Amino acid sequence: PEHPAILAVQLEFGGALAVNGELTRAAPQLDAAERGMRRLRNRVGLINALRWKAYLGVHQQRFDESIGFAREAVALAQTSASTPADKRVLMEASLALAGALGSAQRRGRLEPTRRAYELARELYADRPAVPLLHARSLFAYAEILEGDGSRGVAELKSLVPQQIAAL
Repeated sequence: PEHPAILAVQLEFGGALAVNGELTRAAPQLDAAERGMRRLRNRVGLINALRWKAYLGVHQQRFDESIGFAREAVALAQTSASTPADKRVLMEASLALAGALGSAQRRGRLEPTRRAYELARELYADRPAVPLLHARSLFAYAEILEGDGSRGVAELKSLVPQQIAAL
């Protein structure tokens, strides 16, 4: 039987390997973590495993698979987004979906980035926190590409002073 702590470490290790470009070593770690999280019905762990697998898929240029993992992560995260921790998980899953769509050069990232930015504002109340600034900049960029370009440019311009303040 799998222990939740071992699966959590396996998930973190797989993510660290992926970030460091060790994709072939990361894949089995993330696959095992996903299977274990599913078996244990660990919703947050599963969402995080799916986010990492979406990241991995982008870097392996398996875009359809990446988008599928990210969509599943968002769907699971939407089932419960009432606490700040749940909102953060949904925000991160939404950004993963937007990233997968953007990497695949497909439309559809405006709504997930808008949702992530809305959640970030709820969580951080416009304080210059890095997750808020990140979500806001991705939303503005998606607005330029898929929405109202002038509104997106204005959003980016208004973001600069907050980014400077955060440094």
